Amino acid sequence: IREIKADSVNIDNSFAAYNVAKYLHEKGHRRVLFLPGQEGVHASKERLKGLRKFASRSTDFDLKVARVGGFEPHHGQEAIRDYLQDSGVDFTAIFAVNDHVAMGAMQELHKKGVRVPDDVSVIGFDDSVHAPYTIPALTTVSQPRIEMGSAAAQLLIERLRLTQKRVFRNIVLPTALVERESVIAI
Repeated sequence: IREIKADSVNIDNSFAAYNVAKYLHEKGHRRVLFLPGQEGVHASKERLKGLRKFASRSTDFDLKVARVGGFEPHHGQEAIRDYLQDSGVDFTAIFAVNDHVAMGAMQELHKKGVRVPDDVSVIGFDDSVHAPYTIPALTTVSQPRIEMGSAAAQLLIERLRLTQKRVFRNIVLPTALVERESVIAI
């Protein structure tokens, strides 16, 4: 986050979301619904930015954005409930801001008789400990949490040892797509 004057360890949320859009597009998905989480949160804004960048470069990628909610499973349920009430199932895939929102969305889709992944594919973000245990197992984007923690600790140790000012450093680590069962090619 550029506005904060401190050392930081991050992922490139925009690039990660761009790659999610590319992955879904390669699987044949042309109408994707994004569940953005809470308004004003940096990660949500950056992920939407990456999706929009992909959409702007593709002639056949229709990005839809659900109403803003939060980051818990019930927010995913509410977002899907409201979206389906307003627009129906006019998408073939959902990208949720995180795994918890994706899990709530999957539950609400199930309640409405929409089958994941047969009718709608779902992908989350974070690779939470619960992601492999959903039915179907959730495809997601993994963040290198251990490496992020190690890098942050190393930056702190270096900062504490400094005797003179140093420019603040921002370390950006890569994400990885974890393919499970909730996304299929169409």
